[in-house]
Amino acid sequence: MRGRCRAVSLETAAPAAVAAAPDETEDLRAARRTRRTHRAVVWSLRVVVLVVVFGAWELLATYVIDPFYYSKPSLILTRLWEWFAVGTSKGSIWSNLGVTLQEAVYGFLLGAVLGVVLGILFGRARLLAEVLAPFVQALNAVPRIVLAALFIIWFGLGLESKVATALVLVFFPVFFNAFQGAREVDRNLVDNARILGASRWQVLRSIVVPSATSWILASLHTAFGFALIGAIVGEYAGAAKGVGLLISTAQGTFDAAGIYAGMILSTVLALLAELILGAAERRLLRWRPPAQSATAAAI
Repeated sequence: MRGRCRAVSLETAAPAAVAAAPDETEDLRAARRTRRTHRAVVWSLRVVVLVVVFGAWELLATYVIDPFYYSKPSLILTRLWEWFAVGTSKGSIWSNLGVTLQEAVYGFLLGAVLGVVLGILFGRARLLAEVLAPFVQALNAVPRIVLAALFIIWFGLGLESKVATALVLVFFPVFFNAFQGAREVDRNLVDNARILGASRWQVLRSIVVPSATSWILASLHTAFGFALIGAIVGEYAGAAKGVGLLISTAQGTFDAAGIYAGMILSTVLALLAELILGAAERRLLRWRPPAQSATAAAI
C-alpha cells in the first residue's frame, strides 16, 4: 500500500515539476526584458541630460554670456574638427595624444607596481609601517604641482619628468589600498596555513595577494585617471608635445574652445582606460563567487 502511495505521489509530482519549468523560464525572460527596458530608460535619460545641458550652454553663449570667455559647444566641436582634420600648432593631434598616452601608461604601470609591492610589504610588516608611516604621509601631503616643477628641473622637458609626475599621482592611492587590503586578510586563514607548514612566500602568494586583489583593483580604476592628470600637469608646466601643451597654448591665446577641447580629449582617454580596466578586473576576478546583488542583476 505504501509502495502504491509513493508511486502515485511521484507520478503526480513529475507533471508539476514539468509544469513549473516553463513558468520559471518565462519569469527569467520577463526579468531580462525588464532589465533591458531599464537600461534603455537610463541611457535615454542620460542623452536627455546631455542635450539639455549643452543646448542651454549653446543658447546662453549665443544670447546671454560672452562666448569669448565661456566658449560654446559649436565652437568646441569646430576646434576638435580642426585639430583632427588639419592639425594643431604643435603638430598632428595623433602625435600629441600618443605622447600623453605614453607618459600616462608608463607612469601608471610604474606607480601601480611600486604601490602594490610597497603597500603589501608595509601591510605585512607592522614595525616597518609604524616607523615609516609619518614619512609616507608627509610625502603624500606635498602638492603635486610642486613636484612637477621639481621633476622638470631634475629630468628636463622630456618624457621622464611627465612619467615621474604621473607615477607620484598613481603611487599613493594604490599604495594605501594595497596596504589596507594586506591588513584586512583573515588572520585565521594565515594561522591555519602556517600550521599546515606554509612558508611566508606561500602565505603571501596564496592568501595575502588574492585577498588584497579587490582593494588593489578598486584603486586602479581611478589610478589611470590620476596618471593622465599627472602627464597633462607635467606637459602644462613644460613640454614639446602633448594634450597638456595644447591646453597651455590655448590658455595663452585666450582660446577657451581649445581648453575645452583638450579637456574632452583627456576625458575620452580616461573613459577608454576605465573600460579596459573594468574588463581586466572581470577577467581576473572570475574565481570569486558573485555577490547576491550581482547575481540578481545578471538575471
